[in-house]
Amino acid sequence: MKHKIIIGATEKSALRSVFIKPISMVLSLLYTPALLAYLGDEKYGVWATILSVISWVNYCDIGIGNGLRNILTVSLTEKNYERAKRTVSTAYICLTGISLFILAILLISIKLVNWNTLFNTDIDINVTLLISFVFICVNFVLALCNTLLYALQKSELVSLQSVFVQLINIISVYVLQRISSGNLVLLAITFGASSLLVYMSTTFNLLRNKKYLRPSFKCFDKKMVKDINQLGLKFFIAQISFVVLYTTDNIIVSKYFGAAQVTPFSLVDKVFNIGYSVFAAFLTPYWSKTTAELASHNFDGIRKYFRNLNILALFFSCGCIAVAFIFRTVVNAWLGKTIEFSNELVGVMCIYYCIYSFCGVSSPIINGLGAVNGVMLLGIFQGIVNIPLSIYLATDGGLGIVGVRFATLILVSIGAVYQFIYFYYTLNKLEKKETLRSGGLHE
Repeated sequence: MKHKIIIGATEKSALRSVFIKPISMVLSLLYTPALLAYLGDEKYGVWATILSVISWVNYCDIGIGNGLRNILTVSLTEKNYERAKRTVSTAYICLTGISLFILAILLISIKLVNWNTLFNTDIDINVTLLISFVFICVNFVLALCNTLLYALQKSELVSLQSVFVQLINIISVYVLQRISSGNLVLLAITFGASSLLVYMSTTFNLLRNKKYLRPSFKCFDKKMVKDINQLGLKFFIAQISFVVLYTTDNIIVSKYFGAAQVTPFSLVDKVFNIGYSVFAAFLTPYWSKTTAELASHNFDGIRKYFRNLNILALFFSCGCIAVAFIFRTVVNAWLGKTIEFSNELVGVMCIYYCIYSFCGVSSPIINGLGAVNGVMLLGIFQGIVNIPLSIYLATDGGLGIVGVRFATLILVSIGAVYQFIYFYYTLNKLEKKETLRSGGLHE
């Protein structure tokens, strides 16, 4: 009976997330042209590049968030609330310390790093970066509420948070249009404050209703640090590698082709990413769901999820191809102005998201199995190769900004095949191990 409850709750969570995502899509469709009109092409490119930089901080938790997610999911499945409280308390305290350390490094970097040279722009961005760094480090800790929601099989509430953040951001941009012109500092304040307010509200309501999840200094457990980090550190290494793979494209484009070229590149990426975010919303609960099913030894169920989700990825890919054919007409109407997009960039971005959707299926399920070693090795390989390959194809290869994403496409294609094989290898290995254990117990 418990097994059925877990499955039902997670499927409902996935469906709710999918229903919420169209709201997020609409808000994103309104937000992007408003932001572009407010900032202009060059400042929009600078802001997109800044977002790529500050997003790295979200992956600097040494894997604590992901380690917490798996351990907490098992604890809640087994109704071990005392262990759950110790795990949450330890994670919050450790992450607060890490956040303060990262903030100190980032503040020093503002003095030591010539960010304008790195971004290839004359626009003064030091104050904008300072404000963004402070907000991102505070939100870094508060965002642990997302991990708690995932472990509780309530991923739809994470999606709902995103909607509220977007709603505040779009209102803020329309307000900024009336009181200023292209002010990156004001934009950084409103952007950081929106996440801060939403995370604080969610954390307060969640911990008020779930006393066993309230962090406490008394419940800090040194042994739990090891348990969380033993798995989490591998997640961290994989994450850092994937950050290099997925978030450096804007920086490379800005560095070698100028901040203004980031605008068409990021806008094409955004169009396909809006659709992918709906698909990803459906996949999100399957990380914790896989962990719960593994604890129940339901290996056939995990195989079924993987098979069905790959079929869903195939339908999503067909949608991407359809969008590519009508891309120019739709996007120019959406933005209310003509932006030059090359057909090659649209084509490469379309194929990239088609293949990336299959990686999106494999990643949460493999992570839910706790099989991080193989993913970590894949991430290291992709992270090392991506930047030099992107630069080579974009410059010496003569492909321009198209070459930057084409390099990522090549590496994602390798990853898609690898993850597909690795999933079946890992699941069969775990099933065999459980069969031998069960046989030994029966004897």
